[in-house]
Amino acid sequence: MFARSDRKVVTVKGDGNCFFRALSYQLFGTEKLHSIVRMEIYRVENRNQEIFEQHVDEGMSMTQHLKTLLSPSSWATQVEVVAAASLFNIPLYYYTSNTYKWNVVKPLVDRDSKPLIICPQLTPLNDSVNLLRPTHFELLNYTGTHYDAIV
Repeated sequence: MFARSDRKVVTVKGDGNCFFRALSYQLFGTEKLHSIVRMEIYRVENRNQEIFEQHVDEGMSMTQHLKTLLSPSSWATQVEVVAAASLFNIPLYYYTSNTYKWNVVKPLVDRDSKPLIICPQLTPLNDSVNLLRPTHFELLNYTGTHYDAIV
């Protein structure tokens, strides 16, 4: 995927919101709506705690995790990666610079391959921003701490 010549990395601001900024860029064509993406991911995790608590870092409760997620500039964890794929019901591919390989996170589904997470449609704040409706997400993950968008 990443080796395709028509792909480019879009560098987003590294302020703790980079995962949400990278998704915002792929969803809206701008990283500026990252707070909307963060809030939608928070909502899906909060409404489906029993599903996502298995992905929370050891030693942290789901309640603690959600409280941290509400803090602006808090880093995304594996919980947010799984929640994003599930929220938008599309696979999320990320290339890690420390292992030089692609990883994929697929949306959570039930035994009948139906989405486990059913969420209201994400809409931008106003009509001047279009939702791009990607078929998948592609991100570049630098050493496990920073995400950029691949388009």
